[in-house]
Amino acid sequence: MLPSSSPANRLSIVQRHFTMNAQELKNFLADSPPTIVNLEIRKHFEALTDQQARYAHYISRYVIYLAPIFSRPLGIDTQYI
Repeated sequence: MLPSSSPANRLSIVQRHFTMNAQELKNFLADSPPTIVNLEIRKHFEALTDQQARYAHYISRYVIYLAPIFSRPLGIDTQYI
């Protein structure tokens, strides 16, 4: 086995390649405390007419049923996401 292909050597190469300074690392950290946003749709849905509400309902159903068909070409596992 060549010394350059040892697991320890590969790890050190990866660590050197992906080491970030403090400024770069700050851009990749999550908010503290985490931001929480409530997604409230009720007031918007209630503002719809009966026909618009029915249309929105059926569109949402179609999206759920068609998602696996559109994601299948990306990969066999993506259709279940």
